[in-house]
Parts: sequence; C-alpha cells; structure tokens
Amino acid sequence: GTHTATGLTVNVGSSDTNYAALFNGGNVGIGTTAPEKSLEVESATSNSIVRIKATGTGGNASSVTSGGVLQLVEDDGAAMADTHCMGTISFYGAEDASNTLNQAANIKCLADETWASDQNGAALTFSTNHGEDGGPTERLRIDDGGNVGIGTDSPLALLHVETSAAGTP
Repeated sequence: GTHTATGLTVNVGSSDTNYAALFNGGNVGIGTTAPEKSLEVESATSNSIVRIKATGTGGNASSVTSGGVLQLVEDDGAAMADTHCMGTISFYGAEDASNTLNQAANIKCLADETWASDQNGAALTFSTNHGEDGGPTERLRIDDGGNVGIGTDSPLALLHVETSAAGTP
C-alpha cells in the first residue's frame, strides 16, 4: 500500500486502482476513495455483494456464532431501555439523477422491555415506505413472546391484525 495525505490505500500489482482505503477520519472504503461512513463498499457493477463466510465444519444450530455471522450491537454502557434500538437493516434507492437516497424499508430489533439479568425481551419490526416523504412506517412486528402484529405495535395474540377505519392495514 501507499501512504498519501488522505490515508492509506491498497493497490494490487502495477494498477492505479484503489482496492481499499483508510482515511484520516477513520472511514474505510472498499472500491471507493471517498467513504462517507465507517465502512463503505462500492461496486461499479449491479451485483455488489458483501459475503460473510465460515469454512469450518460442524456448527451448532443453536449457537449465535455458528456459520457466517453479522452482529449489530448496541452497547452504550447501560442496560437496554424499553424500545431502544439494537440495530437496523435499511434499504435505500436513488430517487433522482443526483443520487438523492430515499429509505424504502427497514428491519429493526428493539428492546421490548428494560433489560436486566433475567429479562432480555426484544421485538423485530418490519417497515416500508408507501411513497410518502418521511420514511418507512412500521407494518409488522414480532414481539418478545412470538406474537405477530400487522397494523399494530402491540400484538395481543399469536396473529393480531388491526385495520384502519377504511379497512386497510
């Protein structure tokens, strides 16, 4: 690699193509020389893929570290508070030629209670954008008891569907 005023870049062979770069702000870019986030992977093709691959044998299906694992961790030094977000997977698309990004959907993991040694309840929420400005709206929730809510963030049964007055969720 070479050291430049912007950071460290990794080139392969005699190519001037940067394959990875670490910049002064601490951001790491793969396929880009201007990462805007802590880790940014960019591809000029339409099939940009990030792979986490485990090549070991066996693996316990109940283990949280078997196979390829992506961990989204929230640890601010205190117990998780009720409704505190532990991680989000967000889906974005460009809405114009200026590459203005708009969030289309997300999946979140939220604490379903204030955590302690004997209570670690969490919910998964699934949100989509119906085309209005303002971002995605929660459409489905799986609570800490396994109840599924559609149109409600407080499911009271294994499957709880709530509709608006117009009859749509």
